Amino acid sequence: MILEGHTTSRNLGGAQFDWETEATENRAWIRQQEAEYLRRTGLQPVLTRHCAQYVNVTEAFWDEGSPGDPTQFVPKSLLEFRGCPMLSLAKFKGPTRLGISNLFGLIPLPLRSAWHGPNITWFAYVCCDLAKSYGSVFDLCGVVEGLYSAVRWDRGGLYRSRWGNYDLIRDAGYITASWGLVAADILAARMQGQDVRRSAFFDVVREELGWDAEAADAPLPVDAHL
Repeated sequence: MILEGHTTSRNLGGAQFDWETEATENRAWIRQQEAEYLRRTGLQPVLTRHCAQYVNVTEAFWDEGSPGDPTQFVPKSLLEFRGCPMLSLAKFKGPTRLGISNLFGLIPLPLRSAWHGPNITWFAYVCCDLAKSYGSVFDLCGVVEGLYSAVRWDRGGLYRSRWGNYDLIRDAGYITASWGLVAADILAARMQGQDVRRSAFFDVVREELGWDAEAADAPLPVDAHL
């Protein structure tokens, strides 16, 4: 099962409405955009080939009419799999944009700008809340991979995004994995030059999800740096 929430960055455009107040009225258009995203990225044939079920948490949230804090929402259709492993698969794309922050995409609202908050600490608490919600149902596991490509942020980088310029390291060959999300993220962050003991993001992780001293302190291989 593949679990995702809809996000406005997947849309090709063509619809003008207020995403905060009118999204549910435009569900048909949003659903069509989601299907088109899966088609043009080649994800749909992969899902079909492996008989994988795609669960959209945004659709589930609307179907279930769930009130309250969106960070505490888990689709009812997943509850029969309680206790199963749930994998957060992230890319090497920044020392705090890893497996824990990958869960941010499970906020069911399609416009998540307000949840980013004013600073990295706010964002970290939101991501940790999601980890605790899903961790209360599933056995969370973290994998951060840069096997074929990894992002290195650089103001003079070749590629441009709304978060800044970056370069791609081809065939980096890196991967970190752990039971739970913390150790895999700590190792991947350190490999990208982050001092995890002097990080506002990881300060929140330590407080909310616990810590892995071995991952934080163990020597890294000499060439294991981006």
